[in-house]
Amino acid sequence: MAKSLFASGQRLQPDIVELRENVLPDGPVEHSARMAEIARACWPDGADRWTPAMIETLLASDNAFAVCRPDGFALLRVSGEEAELLSLDVLPEARRRGLGSEILREALHEAQARGACEVYLEVDTENAAALALYDRAGFVTRGTRKRYYRKPDGTWGDALVMARFFGSDDTDRAQRAERSDS
Repeated sequence: MAKSLFASGQRLQPDIVELRENVLPDGPVEHSARMAEIARACWPDGADRWTPAMIETLLASDNAFAVCRPDGFALLRVSGEEAELLSLDVLPEARRRGLGSEILREALHEAQARGACEVYLEVDTENAAALALYDRAGFVTRGTRKRYYRKPDGTWGDALVMARFFGSDDTDRAQRAERSDS
């Protein structure tokens, strides 16, 4: 569908939330190309993890959005009261400066503004930096997906399923979620 729209001269206008300064150039093609470039740099063994075409197709839907900076991005999809953080990538040379936290904070704010009461994600159990980031942001572990990630050596790694709840009863919801998984 996207190809036929582009062929007819129409352009998809993805819903991109931009952070304050140093935002990417305007336009869906520029954004998706840069986001795919960042993803390749973050996941060299998974070069096709996010291609420009995949990103454009996702962002063409009404329920997806991205938060973009020149050195990082987040992709999310909202469905009813739930949102899924599909990817949060920051270039290796831009890490440990708070950019991931800033992008995540803006993404969570936008997800909540779009009606989400909770945000889910999967994260590699061996990704200590990401686990610490999500813990600081208020995510709680909901479960484990066995053999979820394929590693460069061909073996499989597990992922934690984490959730972040919004509202005045965040703590109560998190505790209920933990009890329901027990």
